[in-house]
Amino acid sequence: MEQLRVIVIVLVIVGILVCINKATQGSSSRNKSAARRHTSNSRSYSTKNSRVVTNQNFAAKLRTLNDVDDVKIQASPQQRRMISEARNYHARKKRVYATVSSKETIGIDLSWSENLAELLEATEVVYTNAEMSCNRRLVSERFNYYRNLHYRSFTAADLCHAKREEIWSNLSSLRKIIARLNDRSDSLRVDRSTYDQLIALRTTMYDLVDYLGKRRDMLNMQTATIRDKIRNECGERGQRWYNELMQRAGK
Repeated sequence: MEQLRVIVIVLVIVGILVCINKATQGSSSRNKSAARRHTSNSRSYSTKNSRVVTNQNFAAKLRTLNDVDDVKIQASPQQRRMISEARNYHARKKRVYATVSSKETIGIDLSWSENLAELLEATEVVYTNAEMSCNRRLVSERFNYYRNLHYRSFTAADLCHAKREEIWSNLSSLRKIIARLNDRSDSLRVDRSTYDQLIALRTTMYDLVDYLGKRRDMLNMQTATIRDKIRNECGERGQRWYNELMQRAGK
């Protein structure tokens, strides 16, 4: 009888220990799951909102400019011309020109044209949709779209600025070459056709620098307008989003 009582007590203790162990494992699993979610959300947030544009992340940032809810637009004649030229330059990557009565060659780096056509197309869509949102009252039910439009608008501005700086750097090199060609005391010479091509390229690069700078500035202005309109016209969610944005900006 005494032995049976001991066995029962042992079984009860074992059962209690098993229950405690399961409860501990469940709590640990939930904590780990919550930690993973927090880590994942933090990583996504820091990546999405990074304002730094590099050669490595340019294409990835460019892909974030698309949204299925955007109103599609038709590019202007100027836009179509620049896009066509950008694709033509990118197809060749680099141009080498022969000189006249000289052992030198002129190498023109066209790497700045990478992703340029796609940037011109994408920023036009973002710019146009941002402009429409700035000129009408926002619908609070589309809060998520406007919030994403705000993010895409400043990202587009950042990409325009980065590409403008890249083109400007290469333009400086081209200007030095043309200055040598225009210097009668310099031995560097090319035929008329080559000279005209270099002048045309310089003009195109100037146009791109000017265009991207203006597009950057307008996108930045629209971004600020959309930010304030979300606060004023998208109810409590818009006000809460604006306050959180301001808190992050102040850190």
